[in-house]
Amino acid sequence: MRLKKGSPDVNPPAEQPDNERVVIYSQQIESGGTGYSVYLPDTLQSTRTGYVELMRLLDTASDTDQVTFNLAHSGGDSVLGIELCYAIMNSSATTLSRVTAPCYSIGSMIALSSDVVRMAPHTFLMFHGYSGTFTGKSSALLKEVEAYNTHFWGSFRRICMPFLTNKEVELLYRDDDLYVKWNDPGLSARIARHYKSRGV
Repeated sequence: MRLKKGSPDVNPPAEQPDNERVVIYSQQIESGGTGYSVYLPDTLQSTRTGYVELMRLLDTASDTDQVTFNLAHSGGDSVLGIELCYAIMNSSATTLSRVTAPCYSIGSMIALSSDVVRMAPHTFLMFHGYSGTFTGKSSALLKEVEAYNTHFWGSFRRICMPFLTNKEVELLYRDDDLYVKWNDPGLSARIARHYKSRGV
């Protein structure tokens, strides 16, 4: 991760390719705090390297700070993604998600974790269940899948409802896909009930 003031980092370290970097810009804002503009990699990798500093920033930010996520996201590792979602939801800072291009899977969950979500024209949020690979003994695999299923869908409901309805989540649980577009007639109502439930 690179925390920048001013121009972007044009010489990232060789061991961290551009498509795996979290880039953050910062500047003072009118509240007297710091405004952070966050750009995530296109896809969340399965390693926490690069995200620990971001999650610490969210944990230590004050209520005078603002963190803006600029999202154009293809999804990725759900374990790391859910951890990041909770870090956003629990932050004292004001958090904003700007959906600047289509967001898929965990990217859509990240968008709904913020205090405010704004969708640019022609963008959408795509939701679906998780996919993955589990290895081990048959009895252990069954227990692992059951445990992770509980974790994922419990977290999914906490993060994405009531933006999504219970009926929609049930369809997703049965392997359906759902797209919420920037110009959907019900988008404003979805956003209003989602943030009202959080007291935002």
